[in-house]
Amino acid sequence: YWQAEKVLWSGPDIRICPRTRNRRMRLVFDTVSTLIREVADAEIMPRFRNLRADEILEKNKGDIVTAADLAAEKALTCGLEQLLPGSLVVGEEGVHADPALIEHLASDEYVWIIDPVDGTRNYAKGDDGFCVIVALSRFGEAVAGWIYRPTSGSLVLAEKGSGATRDGVRLQTVSTTPESTRGALHTSFLPKHLRTQMKDAIKGMASNDPVSSAGLEYIRMAMGETDVTMFWNTYPWDHAAGALIVEEAGGKAGFKNGVPYRPGITDTKGILVTGDPNIWQHWCDVLFNEEKWAQK
Repeated sequence: YWQAEKVLWSGPDIRICPRTRNRRMRLVFDTVSTLIREVADAEIMPRFRNLRADEILEKNKGDIVTAADLAAEKALTCGLEQLLPGSLVVGEEGVHADPALIEHLASDEYVWIIDPVDGTRNYAKGDDGFCVIVALSRFGEAVAGWIYRPTSGSLVLAEKGSGATRDGVRLQTVSTTPESTRGALHTSFLPKHLRTQMKDAIKGMASNDPVSSAGLEYIRMAMGETDVTMFWNTYPWDHAAGALIVEEAGGKAGFKNGVPYRPGITDTKGILVTGDPNIWQHWCDVLFNEEKWAQK
């Protein structure tokens, strides 16, 4: 089935009527959604608040991984590769084991990008601020994305050109002004010499209330709850699905150099995301001021 459906991702096909295409795409989304839910039920939720000490490991200084991350990524990888024969999977834990995997994003046709537990530190602490992220990219551009929150059962998804939904309800970002901007900006992952400048910029916003999960930040913006967020690290498993969801809900995601966000671009730091595209350039100029950030 998936092999036959590949033509649908490469553009319109005049031989397929819109009604038939929509019905088939609904089946595609439902199949992936079901897989994500099943993996979360089998590998993530049984371990939630039940992790043993030896099931929490530090893979890098300050960066942990749990048994749930590893088991969920393995199960998702197996399931997604079977759904779309010939596709590859680029997952957070897989790239940690084999960094060369990330090179497939720009060169291979269909690549699944997954973060099995986004917000691992929250998960390990027993906090519900985590989610499962899955995206499908084609030649480095996201064409579909799913963000699932296992503790609530809520699923947000998007298909490029067809909008974004949360549990079947269409999402729409909101309009705002620079003075009324509600921020969701983190400073903890910035280079040390940039943190002061970021804190100064935050003072020009109406509020700033970030959470410790990229996936959940994207959901909040797509739902109209926040207006601007910025990420210094640009790991595709954190951003591929979420950036697409926000854009399909009416927002804008781009690198600090003005280039539109694409998961296939992995050598650039700094992603700025706004619910209202009209304020994107303003906050780019403020947050990424080249003169103030000359040391970067």
